[in-house]
Amino acid sequence: MKKLLVVGLDGATFDVMDRYVQEHPDGALARLYRSGTVRTLKSTLPFFTGPAWTTCMTGLRPDQHGVFHWRGRFDADRGNRPLVSTRHLEEAFLWWYVQQQGGRVSVTNFPMAYPAPPTEGVFVCGTLSLEDAPGQTWPPHLAEDLKERLPGYRYEIEKGLSFVDRPAELRKHILEVGTNHLAAAVDFAQPSGADLAVHVVTVTDRMQHFFWDHEDGAGSAVRDAYAFADDALAKLLAQQDWDNVVVVSDHGAGPSRQVFQTDDWLVEHGWAQRSGNGCEVDMHRSWAYAGEEPEIAIYVNRQDRQGYGVPTEEYAGFLKQLQDGLLALRVPDTGQPVFQQVLVAEDVYDGPLRDLGPDLILIPTDGIHPRPGLAGTLFTQPGGLISGHRIDGIFLAGGADFPLSPDRAANRSLEMAEVFSVLCAAQGVAIPDGIPVSPLLAELGVQYTVDEGLHWIDQVDGEPAQQADSPDMLRRLAELGYL
Repeated sequence: MKKLLVVGLDGATFDVMDRYVQEHPDGALARLYRSGTVRTLKSTLPFFTGPAWTTCMTGLRPDQHGVFHWRGRFDADRGNRPLVSTRHLEEAFLWWYVQQQGGRVSVTNFPMAYPAPPTEGVFVCGTLSLEDAPGQTWPPHLAEDLKERLPGYRYEIEKGLSFVDRPAELRKHILEVGTNHLAAAVDFAQPSGADLAVHVVTVTDRMQHFFWDHEDGAGSAVRDAYAFADDALAKLLAQQDWDNVVVVSDHGAGPSRQVFQTDDWLVEHGWAQRSGNGCEVDMHRSWAYAGEEPEIAIYVNRQDRQGYGVPTEEYAGFLKQLQDGLLALRVPDTGQPVFQQVLVAEDVYDGPLRDLGPDLILIPTDGIHPRPGLAGTLFTQPGGLISGHRIDGIFLAGGADFPLSPDRAANRSLEMAEVFSVLCAAQGVAIPDGIPVSPLLAELGVQYTVDEGLHWIDQVDGEPAQQADSPDMLRRLAELGYL
């Protein structure tokens, strides 16, 4: 088995990284640019953290693994969209597979994988881990060690939108939380003895959301985030003599110039109804509602599925009506389309868990930021969250299996679901049956095998589990601008 390091840079985009690498030619990222394989990486649909990282590390599409957001569809019994976890995928992640081959793993700050599974090695949870409940780490005692030896250790930032008027404090907090995450990876998670190490850096995503426009050039908050990522990569590379290293992002990022209030548009057309207080959508009386920010999607209540909403026989026509209406929308000041594409989920996905996700996936024009909730008008200003997600992310790879291939413009982009096959080959383990084999492997001459007896879709154990409501968790996600 080969030694593989995987570093996730949440929200990283070549729009920033290219400039950063030019300015820092001696950094670890620049060395990968000069010696390894560089490609654009297309995220999942929706292009959001939860589904994208889950697809990256399982090789399964969202309609196969069932994770489309932090939250599931609206649950009438609970009266909300429940937070979900990836416990049903414990035996579908790359680290589980590596352990079955006799390998030892080190996994830190990976989102939604809570509670930490029993691990041959070390596992430290990330976003959507409860801060003060058991289960954040394996071995279990490590959680207390982190709190004691890394004062202020948190699994996610607690300052966000409510601190945008205190930018220096917010910037410092994001970096401090990221520094502790990196310390957990380097000093506690034993990467030097691991066959597979996975660490996700969230500083890039968090800093871009709040500081995209604040400064430019050296010393900017966003550039500091990429310097942090560069240093994290260098420290992780130094832990042992890795055979291969892969650096990926779950999605890209770009500025938000104008907000489109999706729920207000639905209310305006009578497809969504206001609740009694007038400030929220009444889910039970609405045919459709906007996905959470920044999910960029629309969910439809269908009578045969939810027990209320659009009559089943009118469903296809209703989707066409929504699609045509959204594509016809124009920004008042510029006349530009609000959306480049409006995709019907049934045309994109056909997996067994498709109905857990949205019915329409929206791809906005660059600079347009769709947002849920009722503002009383269709177009507003971005406010505290000044950048949004883009579908184009990054893929960098170096080591024994990845020759110099830097011209990403001249080569096809990778799809998120094919990354898993690349990781398997880089790890030296067989690619399970049913996983899309990336054409990149043949292009680079990377040797691989396929285990036709291991049907990977069978590793999915039901549907995403609903987590108990946690006021602290909801508050933190709201601070991120995700609720």
